[in-house]
Amino acid sequence: MTAANSALRRPRAMRGELVVRLYAEVARRSFRRWSTYRAAPFAGIFTNSVFGFIRAAVLVAVVNAHPAFGGSHPASVVTFSFITQGLRAIMSAFGDDEIALRVRSGDVVTDLYRPVDFQAWWFAADLGRAAFQAFARGLPILLVGAFAYGLVTPGT
Repeated sequence: MTAANSALRRPRAMRGELVVRLYAEVARRSFRRWSTYRAAPFAGIFTNSVFGFIRAAVLVAVVNAHPAFGGSHPASVVTFSFITQGLRAIMSAFGDDEIALRVRSGDVVTDLYRPVDFQAWWFAADLGRAAFQAFARGLPILLVGAFAYGLVTPGT
């Protein structure tokens, strides 16, 4: 084995419980990182709630104009509107370009040199982001819709 090949080999895989602790810590720190900008969730709640009201109004108008529209009634399309607006933040619907920026700057070399799985690392970081977005943006948007219109649960 040449020196170049041995330098490219990763260390042995860590034990299972250490791996879980590592990725839990990555997720926790990602949660903390996303929580540092205190005004951003409030701006997101406001923006997504306004779009929720707009989408709800449009969908209610469509249901009222065409009662056979997918078997829906106004309360269900309002619920749909606010649930999808809440999920938009959690799902990162408009994408995240952090990995692309790291590739462009060359910082991805550091990520690939770590003795952990690249995809699992970024998955754990995204879980922390999604958890913060769920509590800080997703749930409040649902509450805005519930207070304004009252949301319904599925019948079946």
